[in-house]
Order: sequence, then C-alpha cells, then structure tokens
Amino acid sequence: MKRMMGIVNLVNEPDDLEELTYTRCIASVPFGSRYRLIDFILSNMVNSRIENVSVFTQHKYRSLMDHLGSGKEWDLDRKQGGLFLLPAVTHEMSGMSRGDLFQFYNHRDYLYRGREEFVVIARSHVVCSIDFNDLLNEHLDKNADITVVYAKSAEDECSSFRRLAVKEDGQITVIEDHTGRLRTDNISLEMYVMSKGLLLDMVESCLAQGYDDLVRDGIMKNIGKLGVYGYLHRGYAGIVNTVQSYYKHSMQLLHPSIWRELFFSPKPSDLYENQRRAARPLRRKRPRPQRADRQRLRRRREGREQHIVPGRQYSQGRVCEEQHHFAKLRD
Repeated sequence: MKRMMGIVNLVNEPDDLEELTYTRCIASVPFGSRYRLIDFILSNMVNSRIENVSVFTQHKYRSLMDHLGSGKEWDLDRKQGGLFLLPAVTHEMSGMSRGDLFQFYNHRDYLYRGREEFVVIARSHVVCSIDFNDLLNEHLDKNADITVVYAKSAEDECSSFRRLAVKEDGQITVIEDHTGRLRTDNISLEMYVMSKGLLLDMVESCLAQGYDDLVRDGIMKNIGKLGVYGYLHRGYAGIVNTVQSYYKHSMQLLHPSIWRELFFSPKPSDLYENQRRAARPLRRKRPRPQRADRQRLRRRREGREQHIVPGRQYSQGRVCEEQHHFAKLRD
C-alpha cells in the first residue's frame, strides 16, 4: 500500500519475560517453534502491501539483526522502500536512551523521505492476523486523527496492557494502564494509525515541552483535543510480554482454529502477489555450473558432503550431520 508506511516500535516495550530476554529483546523471542514474535507484525504489514517498514530498536538487538537480515524473507530487500533497522540514539550526557518520540525525532529523515501519507505504529509482542487496509479505510471513514486497534480481553488475561473507554460511535475517551481503576474489557493492541504530518507535529511539540513518550504524552494527554477512535479486532489476539502469557498463548497454538487463523487465513495480498508475479519479466536461464560445482552438487546428493541450509532449524542440521557420518561409514 503506497499510502501507508509501517513502524515497529521496540523502544520501551513492556518486557516481563525474565530469563527469556536476558540476551535478546522481546521482538526476537522464539514463538511457535520456528518463528519469532516480530514475524507476526511484519507479516501483517507485508500482507497488507506495506512496502516501507522500519524497526526502531533500543537494546539487545543483535539476535534481531541476525534474524531479520535484509528482509528478503518478507520481500523487503528492495531499492525503493524495504526494511530499515534504526538503532536507538542515547543521551549525550548520561548515555541512556530516551523515549520513542526522541528516537522518532533523531530519525525524522526517514519519515520525511517516505512518500506515504499515513503511518501505522505497532509493537512486536502482539500475535494476531490483521489487515491494515480495513484499518485505514475505517480511519478515513470516521475522519479520525488517530485510530487505535483494540480487542475484548479474556477473563484469564495475564499480560500487561492498556484499557480503553470506548463510546458507541467508536470514540475513545480514556486510556489507562492495566493497573488503573478503569474497569472495561477493551484492551489496546498497541497499534496506531495516524497521518505522518500529525506524528511529526506530535514529536516536535512534545519534545519542546520535555515529554518523550508517544502514548502517554502524545495521545493520552491530548485525547480531549484529538479525534481518537477505536478499531475492534474480532479475531484472535495474544499479548505476549510476561512468562505466564507466553506459556498461555504458546499452548493455545495447539487449537486448530487458532493456528488456522494465524497461519492459513486468506491474506489480502494473495491476488496482488499473483498479479505481481504475472507481470514480472521472464528471467534468463541460469548458467550451467562449472565442473567443480557439479562435483560438489553430486557429492552433496550422495551424502558425502555436509550441507546445512542457512536459516533452517538445528534439527535439520543434525540430520545432515548424521547422514554424513553414515555415508563415511558406508564408503
């Protein structure tokens, strides 16, 4: 979608996963065996045809860089747009990193260079399948300044979240943390849609007053001045930022209805992907490999050379090592 750019905001992301995040950020925590938590929000953006995505990091993001790479797995390794990994800028005097508005200000050139009109800002610890095209359409229909994605909470919800007070017309009047006194089952999924101009104005005005948090200082303090509306997500949504919620939502993947919705639900980009492949020019035939390459491939097929595919699971590498060991015994 050319009208929307995506931002995965990892700055000051709530993290109570204890031992699971001692050496990594919450975005790179394994989930569902072969996936990481950030895979779900990135897939939602790509499936919504968002071709310009940035990841604002804060700390312990080495494993995240190894996992994302150039964004080739999400078709984001391109010249126009693509995937941008933006590191956190620390304070000059104290050396500590500040809020997300301060990071947006230091990387504002990324926002200015983008041609998109709207911005979707999301966290990495929410596991769901959502179409941002419908979100943007409702944002435009209601003529809202900011649209917040929310869901109905379960009775046994054991994660950290924010509660919302939503009117019948969808307008949000109050946003509080889960430790507040607001009693409602509307919980925020930490996904926000707004215009790029509003985001830049919010960054400059809040920093000029000494504030640097997007939600607390930019949205919650100006909720009476801005038109903030909610978008109800009716599908499955898992907030994974505590050990208890990590175990709960990991076990819920065993339900067929949940993993079908997450991994096999029809995506809006299926037709777009088929059209893009049909319009792709024919590629030239690959040149025939040289003699040394042909010998290496033949030895690999016969099991006489160890071959571990990059990015595969360790179990597959173990199988290749065992095949190589038995092939040596056979020879």
